[in-house]
Amino acid sequence: MGEIERPFPLDFTPQNPYLAWLVEHLDGWQFGEQGLIPAIVDALEAKGYCVEYGAGDGELLPLTIDRLYSDSGNSVGECWLIEIDESRLNSLKRMYPRAVIEKTLPWNRCSGGEFAVVVIDIDGSDSVVMREMLQSGVRPAVLVVEHFDRHYPIATSFPDPIPQWMLGMKLESGHAIQDTAETLHAIAGKSGYERIGYNRCNSFFVRRELFTRLMR
Repeated sequence: MGEIERPFPLDFTPQNPYLAWLVEHLDGWQFGEQGLIPAIVDALEAKGYCVEYGAGDGELLPLTIDRLYSDSGNSVGECWLIEIDESRLNSLKRMYPRAVIEKTLPWNRCSGGEFAVVVIDIDGSDSVVMREMLQSGVRPAVLVVEHFDRHYPIATSFPDPIPQWMLGMKLESGHAIQDTAETLHAIAGKSGYERIGYNRCNSFFVRRELFTRLMR
């Protein structure tokens, strides 16, 4: 939907050297995910729905899967944007008229559907939504989930899940408490996913049977 000024430096740490080529595709919001995600989807030749859960408003909070959306349709699949905030939801409807835009997505009604990519970014219960999706049988080719900000000055590699009642609580720094990248890695691994890398705030996974397609 147009170029958006990026307030953060490009950031992606690949899981192994054979995935280093992905760094070349970093571009756009927030740490370069807008360019990276389509490159992964392209390399996998993934087809199906493209979902952003916690889609923001498309303006001040740009859409991570923006480049997988097209006013005339795209070759990947229909875009679904999930956003609970009413004003943000209305903004999305103005900016992405061809997308399916809802306040929630009942995963149990989606099992059996084909999903190219699911992005989960809700500043708190990201891991809860991730588990609900995987337990319902929805297995996107590409899965991107927000984790606790790795720049926060505490041990963000802690592997144990955060108690659910703490998820989303705001710290004095403004950071929302979320499960760490290593917790998400453990959840994904048990569900048949491989991590391909991470950045400051997001973990990137692909279905295990697709992993070698990304090797260069």
